[in-house]
Amino acid sequence: MKINKIYVQKDINDKFVESIISKYPGAVINEFENIKDIPSNTNILPFLIKDKLIIANKKGPFIINCPCSPKQVSCGYYILDWGQGCPYKCSYCYLNYYQNMDGILLYANLSECFDQLDKFLLNNKKDLIRIGTGEFIDLSLIHISEPTRLRR
Repeated sequence: MKINKIYVQKDINDKFVESIISKYPGAVINEFENIKDIPSNTNILPFLIKDKLIIANKKGPFIINCPCSPKQVSCGYYILDWGQGCPYKCSYCYLNYYQNMDGILLYANLSECFDQLDKFLLNNKKDLIRIGTGEFIDLSLIHISEPTRLRR
C-alpha cells in the first residue's frame, strides 16, 4: 500500500498521529474539518486506488452490537470499530464493495477505544464475549496504527 495523501482532522496534534505520518515521508498532508470535504475517486472502483489515509477522531461508541441481517435473531457479536478499510486491493473482497471507500480511515482517539473496551470487558466478565472488527477494518492495518503502543 502506497500512501500518497494523508488527511488529518483539524485540532488533532499528538504523538500517535505524528508516528503514523512519519511512516509515509513522501505523502502530502492535508487538514480537514468535515470528512465529507475530502476528495473522493467515486468514478473508480474503490479497490483500484488506495493511496489515501484519513485520520480523525471517532464520535460515539467504539463497541457496537453487530447489526446482523434484517429479521434475524441477534448473533451476539460485538464490533470493535477502531477504523475502516483495508490496505489491499483484492477484487473479491466484500470490504471493498461494502464500504465503497478509496482510502483507509483510522481513528486517532484510540485511548478512548481502550477505555471503552476495558469497561465493556469488566461489565461482561461472566459472559462469553464474541468481539472483533466485523466488516469495518482489516486487522492488517495494525502495523500502521500500532494501537498496543497506546497501552504502555
